[in-house]
Amino acid sequence: MNRFVWRASSLGVVLLGCATLVMAQAPGGNKAADEPTKEDIEKLRKDVADLKKAMADHATKDDLEKLRREIADLRQHLGKQPPDRQPPDKQPPDRDRQQADKEAKQRLANDLRSALDRGAGQYNCGDYQGSASTFRQALNRARRDLSDMPRLQRGIDEAMDRAEQECKASEKPWILRDAVDRLRHELQRPSEPIHPPRDKDKDKDKDKDKDKDKDKDKEKDKLQGTWYSLSTEAEGMATSGEDKTDLHIIKDNQITAKKDGKEITLAEITVEPGRKFGKVTFQMKSGDNKGKTWVGIYELEGDTLKWCGCWQGDNELPKEFATKKGDHYFLRTMKRLER
Repeated sequence: MNRFVWRASSLGVVLLGCATLVMAQAPGGNKAADEPTKEDIEKLRKDVADLKKAMADHATKDDLEKLRREIADLRQHLGKQPPDRQPPDKQPPDRDRQQADKEAKQRLANDLRSALDRGAGQYNCGDYQGSASTFRQALNRARRDLSDMPRLQRGIDEAMDRAEQECKASEKPWILRDAVDRLRHELQRPSEPIHPPRDKDKDKDKDKDKDKDKDKDKEKDKLQGTWYSLSTEAEGMATSGEDKTDLHIIKDNQITAKKDGKEITLAEITVEPGRKFGKVTFQMKSGDNKGKTWVGIYELEGDTLKWCGCWQGDNELPKEFATKKGDHYFLRTMKRLER
């Protein structure tokens, strides 16, 4: 009789252990305890099989007591949090992430809106430098917050570069203001997340950058060679005619100016293709203007190359290949001598 009672009691413990497993796995179960592992389930199944075998073999009271303790320990183990899993309360649901994303975008948009108001007031009072500084600081703050969004960061960088190269002080704030306004509208678009873009989006951005670099390299290749001067013009007056001793030699990313076989200046050349005409920049490495930057527009038609521009800070980029008194522009037209 006693042996039968112990068998029934032990079987009840096993059934209670099985019920714990079911409750842990059921959708409405105890969420404080995470799901048991496969190893735990297999161990409990093995213990049930051992109990059945023990009952069939007429196990002693001590055997059943030992088995009962083992199953009780397993049941207690199943109620613990597995060490290799993160508690559910530390895994923010998508809804919380979306809300945080929305709040982050709103804070950025509000900061940009304030910068627009301050910068506009400074510009209207004639403080062009202060206005540009206000917009620039706002863009720098936004750039830091958008560290995982290369597309928006690139737009900020491009606007900063255009403003830096702009010669006219009153135009710099407009370039930066336009960037602030466009960025604010981008952040308010519901489809624009703050979270990092998917890998394929990053790949697309990288591909676009590669395509731009390839276009610049192709354009630079077209300019390679030796060019002689056909004519020069400054501030509306012709300064020289055709001169085959006035040479400009473009090799890789450097341009060397020579006169009568003597090197006059050496500069680093950068070109950016455009729809109507491209942009050219000379960083002077030697000569009287060493350290200065000359910016202008250029156009290549067959074997004829011309550029028109000024020293950075003297004026904005010209809109055409022409000069007039007081505009500080210099226009040069050249013919290819050899490639």
